[in-house]
Amino acid sequence: MKKMKLIPELSLFVLFLALFAAGCKSSSNESAGNTITNDTAVTAATCKVEIYNFHRAHRCNSCSAVHDVTKSTIEKFFKTQLDNGVVKFQDINLDDAINAQLAAKFEVKDTGLIILSRINGKEQVEDISDFAFTTAIAEPEMLTEGIKTKVGEKVQ
Repeated sequence: MKKMKLIPELSLFVLFLALFAAGCKSSSNESAGNTITNDTAVTAATCKVEIYNFHRAHRCNSCSAVHDVTKSTIEKFFKTQLDNGVVKFQDINLDDAINAQLAAKFEVKDTGLIILSRINGKEQVEDISDFAFTTAIAEPEMLTEGIKTKVGEKVQ
């Protein structure tokens, strides 16, 4: 029975990895929310990339791993941009009613990792949740590289 369940998950992972490698982009959405970045006074006009980590109040191991890997990757590779407000990392608790509108804008019903970028006045949304939750525990270095690549493409 476990083998049967693994095949669809593996297929989904391979499909997502192919989309990730191709740089697939989703539709545009607006953003708002509470931020835990170094510069809380940054406006949407100055911020080029926002990384949203959606979670519940009680995080499982995967949720904690996605948070830890994402936060450490942003702090390690994008410290200057984080300090200057070009990049923001936002930790969004879905159990807090104040975040319901933001979750609805991104159509997030449960945990997730979303990258919102503003390039040439247009917003692009990438949902990398499947990739993040598939790699965060088993292959955190793969998640680090994926985030580093995705964010790096947008802050140049």
